Amino acid sequence: MDRYIGIDVGAENIKVVELRQGGAGLEFVRRERRAHQKNPGAALLELLDGFEWEGVRSAAVTGRLGRQVGLLRVPLQQAQAAGFRHLHGTGPATVVSIGSRGFSVLELREGG
Repeated sequence: MDRYIGIDVGAENIKVVELRQGGAGLEFVRRERRAHQKNPGAALLELLDGFEWEGVRSAAVTGRLGRQVGLLRVPLQQAQAAGFRHLHGTGPATVVSIGSRGFSVLELREGG
C-alpha cells in the first residue's frame, strides 16, 4: 500500500501528515505538529524519526522554511488549494490561513 508524507515547515511550527492510498482514494493515517523553537532541522529530524519510511512512495515540503529541506517543494497556496479540493470538492471557497508570522487569504473559484 503506497504511503505519502507531507511536511509544512512554518516560522514557529512543523506539521507532518501521512496519507495512504486506499480503496476510496487517499486516506489520512496520522498527523503530527511540533514547535521547532528556532531550530527546525533538529525538530524535523526528531519528528520524522517516529514515521516508518519503508513503503513511502513520495514526500514533499511546503511552508516558510521549506526551502531548507531537501525534498520536492510545493508552493504553499498550491498545497492549500489541493488539500481543500481533496476534502471539500471543487466549489468556490475562501481559505484563510493564520500563522505566527502573518496570514493569507486564498480565493478558490468553481472548477479551478
